[in-house]
Amino acid sequence: MEGAVRMEIRDTGRGFDRGAADWRPGLGLASMEERVRLLGGSLKVNSRPGGGTRILVEVPTHGQTEDTAGG
Repeated sequence: MEGAVRMEIRDTGRGFDRGAADWRPGLGLASMEERVRLLGGSLKVNSRPGGGTRILVEVPTHGQTEDTAGG
């Protein structure tokens, strides 16, 4: 995506399986997904039990106003 801010967040924690029958999103992950969606961006989560988590975020910078840019 041209004109975008890209961010990667990684950890080496417990990880999780989003496809597991008992998996439920926590408030933090759900909030990140909602905020990125509202900004017209994308959020990808790669995680596996025992293997940590990697979150990739990309948000367009074009068309931002003072209200959406946080300033």
